[in-house]
Amino acid sequence: ASGSLSPREIGKQTSEILTAREIRDNLARMRATGARVSYQSVDIRKWEIIADVLAKVRSEFGAITGLIHGAGVIEDRLIADKTDEQFERVFGTKVDGALNLLRATADDPLKCLVFFSSSTARFGRTGQVDYAAGNEVLNKLAQLQARQRSGCRVVAINWGPWAGGMVTPSLRNLFEKEGIGLIPLVAGAHFLLQELAAGDEAAEVVAGVWNQGLPMQHLDERQRLETAPASADDSIKSPAAFNLVCERPVDLRSHPVLESHVLGGRAVLPMALHVEWFAHAALHANPGLQFQGLNNLRILHGVQLEADEVLSLRLLAGKAKKQDNQFVVPVEIRTTRAQREILHSRAEIVLASKLPAEQPRLNLVGLPHYTQALAEVYRSILFHGPALQGIDDISGMSRDGIAALVRSAPAPAEWMNQPVRPSWLAEPMALDCAFQLLAVWSVEFHGMPCLPCALGIYRQFRKAFPPDGTQVRIQISEEASQIIRANIEFLDKLGHLLARMEQAEFIRDPSLTAAFRARQLNAVSV
Repeated sequence: ASGSLSPREIGKQTSEILTAREIRDNLARMRATGARVSYQSVDIRKWEIIADVLAKVRSEFGAITGLIHGAGVIEDRLIADKTDEQFERVFGTKVDGALNLLRATADDPLKCLVFFSSSTARFGRTGQVDYAAGNEVLNKLAQLQARQRSGCRVVAINWGPWAGGMVTPSLRNLFEKEGIGLIPLVAGAHFLLQELAAGDEAAEVVAGVWNQGLPMQHLDERQRLETAPASADDSIKSPAAFNLVCERPVDLRSHPVLESHVLGGRAVLPMALHVEWFAHAALHANPGLQFQGLNNLRILHGVQLEADEVLSLRLLAGKAKKQDNQFVVPVEIRTTRAQREILHSRAEIVLASKLPAEQPRLNLVGLPHYTQALAEVYRSILFHGPALQGIDDISGMSRDGIAALVRSAPAPAEWMNQPVRPSWLAEPMALDCAFQLLAVWSVEFHGMPCLPCALGIYRQFRKAFPPDGTQVRIQISEEASQIIRANIEFLDKLGHLLARMEQAEFIRDPSLTAAFRARQLNAVSV
């Protein structure tokens, strides 16, 4: 008959009826406790509607002191099958809705702010790219709001599936097959209350029932990363507050720049990329801040690769601690190799809301001109291949130091596949060229090259280096038996200070001469 409904339409109408019935029952239960309740059904993506509704709420109930953003829709499709409109409905409900609510309550004295995120943001799920992206934005909004709102408990809870809501019987069966349990309604409510009462705790929390019905697990961003020492040198364990930021496979195919950094027959991750990835790791949980520099970077075990080897690098970061007007984040790079945990490097990344401006300090005027051609320098002294041959001109060199003009790095995508960001946080070409210049200086005055092993202090005064090149000035501060220490400044062509390194340490050794000359990759991995 013309008035007949398809099974799908019947199912949709039934779901709407049951949802409306559940809403009415919940409202009645709340009012039975003596609570005053106002229920409004609106499109959370529309700013004007949200502003109008909350204005009415204030007129009836007074200032808003608590906010829970739990709105969400799903439109599960593979990326190739998902329309722009479907993506916008899912992503916009989470993100636009959150931004509208924050804007509308900007002047309210909030005591608690809760974002209902999803474990999909952490672990991913087929067909939910929009849902994962939207919820991960909520996670980072929680981090930002937690820093900006003193006296307000801010948390994004990455919920696993609940025994209700959007979980249909078919989804329940799917979760059971995957070993994922459903959060009981009462247990979930109690968990939320515990988080609200937790005070100054983590701003991102993962909660759910996994491993075929084990009790609810609470995995916060301060969870301990247990490690086993590989040797006496790297037996220092990560502090309890370290978190795994990401795990990145590194090989020559995915990181072709390493083919230009072959030392002793092995590709070696340049210190400049340690700096870059440390900055990424620190900013991951601290949106809204800027990379300002680092303290106490130490290379403990160089990251080395054979020709056909793949290493899985783990970037770890601790909780940001405020020091004066800055935030300091401890960071590490680790791998597991032959069932041994290796700590490769560690540092403290310095973040700030605004970069300061400073004047240059080093005075290297009148350095004698360096006569060796750069082509010969790269052929006979340095080991760096084409991608890292960034020195344009060595303007002068003496026992006191060296000065040069160097090129800027190309876009990250030219050095590696799937870079974390489309632009650099530091300037890895300029940094690496500074280290190259120290090697040239060391050969000139000590007859052997040197390699960087530590940085005491690095500070950046511009968010990005100019694309037309950088002046590098290096002043030698100490020459010990095997250690060279130097201070380094990076300036634009007009002489404005871009960045400064202090207490940079380089180790020199006769064996490095042979290592610098062994530029061919070993053909067989260990």
